[in-house]
Amino acid sequence: MKSGTPSHPKVRRLARRLGIPRAHAVGLLCWLWDSAERLCPAGDIGRLEDADIAEEVMWEGDPAALVSALVTEQLFDANDTHRLVIHDWAEHCSQFVHRRVARSGKLFADGSPPNIGYLTAAEREAYQKLHPELQQTQPLTGVQPPNNRRITAE
Repeated sequence: MKSGTPSHPKVRRLARRLGIPRAHAVGLLCWLWDSAERLCPAGDIGRLEDADIAEEVMWEGDPAALVSALVTEQLFDANDTHRLVIHDWAEHCSQFVHRRVARSGKLFADGSPPNIGYLTAAEREAYQKLHPELQQTQPLTGVQPPNNRRITAE
């Protein structure tokens, strides 16, 4: 979980809106992000029905009320293609998710490209062939991959 999440105003407002302690709201978001990594790594949470989202986060109340609160507090964004996407998912998700999305050859549901700096050189090349329009927007210098070898532009 990102530092500062438990005290973030969105989390405080979500807790008030749902009538739950803030610690429960933080736990709900932990479950939500864990589920998203497994079920919809591109952040396209709207592919799940409201009842499925509620079940994933162990919400026992009205599923529609939960989803409405997540949209109202801008933790979910409405999306014409995917119904709902996780707000700023590409900014906040893990390296693992970026690799998974990139290895699938896709973009995030909001149109953001994954960080391809965590891929092997061959995987980066394959991804860039699929998305040549992104080559100028995906700098490779200064990105530190998991094996601590610095990747540089070739």
